Amino acid sequence: ITLRKRKMYEEFLSKVSILESLDKWERLTVADALEPVQFEDGEKIVVQGEPGDDFFIITEVRGHVPPGTSAHPNPHAP
Repeated sequence: ITLRKRKMYEEFLSKVSILESLDKWERLTVADALEPVQFEDGEKIVVQGEPGDDFFIITEVRGHVPPGTSAHPNPHAP
């Protein structure tokens, strides 16, 4: 991980409410463990209601979030 990315990740993590109890060194440890992941068009990343093993921090979206998901709680939303 580059120093620039590490600083960017640490700064972002400092603003995440569920991680606010971490001190700076703990946030840096988390930042160092982050790995970028890309997904193919149409590939499901998470399915609401199913257990998960991963923690995602979305930095860029070039896709579609279907209605009825937590990003669009109203199934009739555009």
